[in-house]
Amino acid sequence: MGKNEHGGKNEFLTGNLPLLKQDRIYSFFDNVNVDVALAIATWCFMTGGTVALFVGLWEAIIATIAGNVIGVFIGIVATSITSAKYGVEHWTLGRSWLGGNGMKLMLLVILLTQVGWAVTLSVMCGRAFENILAATTGFVSESGYLINVLGLVAAVAAWLIAWKGPVAMRKMSGIVAPLMCIVMIGMAILIARAPGGWGAVFDYEAIAPVSGGKMVNFMIAFEINIGAGVSWWASRGTAARLCKTVRAAYWPSMLGVCLASSLGTILGVATSLAFNSIDPTEWMVPLGGMVMGIIALLFIAFANLSSTPVTIYVSSLGLRQFKIFENMNWGKVTFFFMLPTFLVMIFCPLYIYDHFYILMGIICVVYVPLVAIQMVDYFILRKQKLDLVDMFDKTEASRYRFWGGFNWVAIVVFALSCIVYVALFDPILLAAKPLFVYMSATGATFVFAVLSYTILGKLFLVKNKKGIGGYSNDLSQK
Repeated sequence: MGKNEHGGKNEFLTGNLPLLKQDRIYSFFDNVNVDVALAIATWCFMTGGTVALFVGLWEAIIATIAGNVIGVFIGIVATSITSAKYGVEHWTLGRSWLGGNGMKLMLLVILLTQVGWAVTLSVMCGRAFENILAATTGFVSESGYLINVLGLVAAVAAWLIAWKGPVAMRKMSGIVAPLMCIVMIGMAILIARAPGGWGAVFDYEAIAPVSGGKMVNFMIAFEINIGAGVSWWASRGTAARLCKTVRAAYWPSMLGVCLASSLGTILGVATSLAFNSIDPTEWMVPLGGMVMGIIALLFIAFANLSSTPVTIYVSSLGLRQFKIFENMNWGKVTFFFMLPTFLVMIFCPLYIYDHFYILMGIICVVYVPLVAIQMVDYFILRKQKLDLVDMFDKTEASRYRFWGGFNWVAIVVFALSCIVYVALFDPILLAAKPLFVYMSATGATFVFAVLSYTILGKLFLVKNKKGIGGYSNDLSQK
């Protein structure tokens, strides 16, 4: 499709139609920049600060690396490969394993978590400017209204960038990635030069561990990192759709995200322990001094203005699944997604920010069963074959119509898997059952979802004589 057709290339990139090879804008290196910029954006410092509540640095290193590797792998393996192969974002591809209406149902839940991300990043950006103001003028808002204003301004700025589309986001990522690398290297050097250096940081205890012993706290830290890793599922499908090859979609995400986010999270843990604070915006001035601290805070604010638009772009493409948004102007679609974020920033911006661990727990509860079902459906039940014509066919004739637009087998497995997770670990109350320390809630939930959907899928879908879901039809010629 030409750049000027249907309102320009950006308009095409913000729609749901399949992207041909010549229409895709991300090379291997472009996707590395995007992934690294996102991975080392300040949310990983936030994750590190949260992990520091439960464990010391040695345990955090193990929990972070293991959690990220597992979480990122299960979060991106199916969605990156399928989206890059077919040039379609994962929301549309979700029709093949959830049904059109089933995907919409899940989107309502998923988009709530994305609003949580947008709020968290906007608040962090606002807090960065708030700390700059406090450091330079000594002004501190006693009523707390300043964070409402600054956070709202940050959210609006991120929305305006997302309105420009993925081309603008790619350009910002190319700037943010090296800037955040500089911040991370600077933080590591400053910690090393502080009294006691890194050796002292390794001796610090967790900030606020829960009762139940070290193993329970370690497993909670592990779950938080899995949540951070698997949360990439919500964005990697849209990014993979923009990549020119499957290789360019998968490996930058798998290697870049795991490495960069793990390093950022570990550094966040170390700094949180050193300053006894889980808020990244409170570290920079004490760590780097007035000048360097303010520069670091500016970098953090800029980084959040790069990563928040990605969340907006991904989620707004999801809204395209609903008929009311299907042909709506891109600016209006992004505004409707950001409207809840704007309202939260006005009335209660700090609640989600101060309870970040709950967001990570909810992501685990929701995302882990979904990615397990998607992997089984694509790799085992469908043998890596999809029909794009039927994917966009919303009539009863579509092979992906299932039962009235719902794949009830997948939905039932999803619901049961969520129950399995919560039965082992309550992410809101941080209450763990004895089995939690031996298998983790994520591990048990993933295995349960894989086994149950494989068995029930073969029984009720693959062997279905009516051809429900199109599993029994031969797609080898497509």
